[in-house]
Amino acid sequence: MPLPVCRPKRGKRCSFPGARWGYGTQGDVYGYKLHAWVTASGAIVQYLIRPANLHDTTVSYELNRRWPDFGGPRIIGDKGYCCLGYVFPPKSNTRYDTGWRPGRHPRLRKRIETVFSGLVEAQIRSVQTKTLRSLRLRVVLAILAHNLAQP
Repeated sequence: MPLPVCRPKRGKRCSFPGARWGYGTQGDVYGYKLHAWVTASGAIVQYLIRPANLHDTTVSYELNRRWPDFGGPRIIGDKGYCCLGYVFPPKSNTRYDTGWRPGRHPRLRKRIETVFSGLVEAQIRSVQTKTLRSLRLRVVLAILAHNLAQP
């Protein structure tokens, strides 16, 4: 999920520490990206905030260092995570098995997207932050509120 720190129009003048230009589904973003593990029940287990210019698979290697501690279940991601060890929806020109099963994985994928939609409703993407510390605090509070609201 992209976390912009300023509007794209002001990106050239913005001097937010560590923020970079990246690309999201809604276009160019100047800021950071939130990468997270979401369980099948919808709880956020672990997350990272990294500059927006880093590719999803690069951050996933860092995020998944503790994956064996959780028993190493299958990791489901979107098409940005197309590499070995991940289950992701096949692209139109895929010639190999991606592990995606239409009977099971779309429901889990829907759960993940619902979690991120809830974070967006919690105003996590608001660009009213002035420091990296305040951005981290905003993310921590939104994730905490989300996990406490889970049944």
